[in-house]
Amino acid sequence: MSVFTRVAESDVQAWLPRFNVGELLELTPISEGIE
Repeated sequence: MSVFTRVAESDVQAWLPRFNVGELLELTPISEGIE
């Protein structure tokens, strides 16, 4: 099962500091789920 939820870039940038993964480089939404 695949779930798609729209996420704003500002939301991702606010969420990422909780993890030690660096900064956001790109945010590209998927066009559709897996068939």
